[in-house]
Amino acid sequence: MSGESPSNPDIEIPLDGEEETIRRTAYFLWEQDGRPSGRAEDYWLKAREQHLRQRAYDVWLSEGSPQGRSDEHWRRAERGGQ
Repeated sequence: MSGESPSNPDIEIPLDGEEETIRRTAYFLWEQDGRPSGRAEDYWLKAREQHLRQRAYDVWLSEGSPQGRSDEHWRRAERGGQ
């Protein structure tokens, strides 16, 4: 196979807004890297990491950029809470 999309068309899972955003980011990253075969999970994980980091940063900013609480913001982002 010459290329493999970072999403598996054989698995039908309804995507919520966050998962759709991650999927689109993974696809974008995969395309930018020349559509390498067999690395779908790598791109999904990389996109998810970027999404979580952005969410944690947004929460941190919304709380006035408190010092020394980055771990707390990261855990909240991983749980999906704000």
